[in-house]
Amino acid sequence: MLTLMPNIDTIAKVLRLNNCCMYICICNQITDSMLKEDARYITKCGTQCGKCIPYIQQNLIPGTEDAIYSEEELLLAYRNAQLGGMG
Repeated sequence: MLTLMPNIDTIAKVLRLNNCCMYICICNQITDSMLKEDARYITKCGTQCGKCIPYIQQNLIPGTEDAIYSEEELLLAYRNAQLGGMG
């Protein structure tokens, strides 16, 4: 029996339509809200299948044109990382 698996873009679109949190890395179950709480989760993204890496490199939620971080959030995460924390 042939089983078809939806691709990451299809999964992301379904989740967005259902107004769910968006998974950045499905393999490691990391969502956009987890990344906003603690940017260190980004280091676990892409460590299994790697399909999320091209999106993360572009600061995009997989399967969308939505940014993972706003410009302000990126600057804050960068500053916090330099200080040794993420809070």
